[in-house]
Amino acid sequence: MIYTVVPIIVVIFSSFVLKEKITLNRIIGIGIGFAGISLIIIIPLLEKIDLKTGFLGNLLILFAAFSFSLYTIYSKKIQKDFSPLQISIVFFATTTIIGLVFGLPEIIFYEKTLPVFTNASIFSLFYVSVLGTGVYYLLNQYAIKYGNPLIASMTLYLQPATTLVWANLILGEQITWQIILGGILALIGAGLVSSKE
Repeated sequence: MIYTVVPIIVVIFSSFVLKEKITLNRIIGIGIGFAGISLIIIIPLLEKIDLKTGFLGNLLILFAAFSFSLYTIYSKKIQKDFSPLQISIVFFATTTIIGLVFGLPEIIFYEKTLPVFTNASIFSLFYVSVLGTGVYYLLNQYAIKYGNPLIASMTLYLQPATTLVWANLILGEQITWQIILGGILALIGAGLVSSKE
């Protein structure tokens, strides 16, 4: 839910860091995309959660959203010197090292963790690390290079809609009118943001 502010942060930071113009199409596109994502994620969550709980966790996620926004913007700047593949490899290596630093003590000190290493869990780990992280961030770098940071960040508006479609196909989860309308609005918003004025 908090990550939905990333395109908004990106458009504001891009105007300062990259001197990109904030156009009316971008503002409208972000607004429509945000409305769509609200229908899919925010409104159902607000009906179920207590906003007073998890304050520190929410602050950490907001910090992560700001960090991801800066990563996206500064990726555009460093692509003058480095290719999307080089940036993605460094990102993937850094993420792996940090994950091992925090993950290995858990495996070593908590014996209950060891039995979860099954073929299914190893495949899941491989799938998430290679496709969900490596391929995603590589494609994201190409979107930044051949588009701009805002267009790349708008994929965050498309992910919940496509996830829910896959959840319907694979898990049989119900697709509601909010999901359909939200997905349409997210696509319209992404289209407006990426269109030329």
